[in-house]
Amino acid sequence: MIDHLDEAIEKHYLQVYYQPVIRTLTGRLCGAEALIRSRASCHRATLFPSLKR
Repeated sequence: MIDHLDEAIEKHYLQVYYQPVIRTLTGRLCGAEALIRSRASCHRATLFPSLKR
């Protein structure tokens, strides 16, 4: 997996998506989730499912 990750970084195959986390009771932003996905079809997978504050 490390070799594939190195290749994906070198070839700019990774894309980051951010999703805000909203507190339903207040409607205020309380954090964010980040997903890193591969643009290459042979490497389609979520590498890090979420990172929260």
